[in-house]
Amino acid sequence: RAMRTLKALVGSTSKEYKSKYILDPNEDLKHGASGVVVFATNKISGRRVALKFFLHNEECTIELKYCTLAKSEYVIQVEDMIQPTPQEPQPQDDNASSDQSAAKQDMDTQDCSNHGAGAPLPQSIDGYSCIAFERADYTLGE
Repeated sequence: RAMRTLKALVGSTSKEYKSKYILDPNEDLKHGASGVVVFATNKISGRRVALKFFLHNEECTIELKYCTLAKSEYVIQVEDMIQPTPQEPQPQDDNASSDQSAAKQDMDTQDCSNHGAGAPLPQSIDGYSCIAFERADYTLGE
């Protein structure tokens, strides 16, 4: 359910993201276990990128760590990291305790997102962390 929500939010984003990227309307959204990918062009540099939006901060932090450690011409490189815009907390149901709510809000202190696994998901794409990866227009075989 969470992945469908994220995919719908990314799919409904206008053709510009954060006034820096122009989304490619001809590409289908791709998704995996940790997030949704959409292709775009950086308005400033003109470089083509793949924007990966993450469901949870833990997955974003891990991927960012390993991608920045892997320096090779054969490994995709990170172009940019877009921090999420803080979102207003969503109303909790009557069964959720205030202690659980406070713990969920504190999960973001050292990560690339403002929500963790189990926390209420943001209702806007701006509430998700995003990594912009370089996008090659060729394969290793070419």
